Amino acid sequence: MSPSKIIGGISGVMLLLVGLVGSAVSLLAVLHPVGTQMADDNNPFGPPPSLFGSVLIVVFCLSVAVVGGFVVRKSVRKPRISA
Repeated sequence: MSPSKIIGGISGVMLLLVGLVGSAVSLLAVLHPVGTQMADDNNPFGPPPSLFGSVLIVVFCLSVAVVGGFVVRKSVRKPRISA
């Protein structure tokens, strides 16, 4: 296995994991926006994040996970031998 395939596999797995964890956390922000209000010293009881912003983050994280899965699939796939 070549070093580029190893690096590709590792980076793909990292992208996949970050995308999946990020989408899970941001999906929680969509389902319960008040509970995901981050600490803000200037306005601790401010409004929760907007629904559009939270959904946009979910879509972004899922796209990162898809790219990571694609990279993992490409790095693990064996090359075809054409006869």
